[in-house]
Amino acid sequence: MVKFLVVKAPSAYNIILERPSLNLFRAIASTFHMKLKFPTSVGVGEAVGDELMESTQCEGKEGDDRH
Repeated sequence: MVKFLVVKAPSAYNIILERPSLNLFRAIASTFHMKLKFPTSVGVGEAVGDELMESTQCEGKEGDDRH
């Protein structure tokens, strides 16, 4: 079982999963390809990130000290 903590705050991330959770889900993450692959009952599921959307959403987030 994985417990999630839901917070209402601006963030550059939708979800943060640690390695134990990824192992539990039998998921494989690729930060280079911005993909997460995981087994499903009908094959392999895939969650794909959008690099352009991610980069524009990160601008102005708290902790961004480039400005």
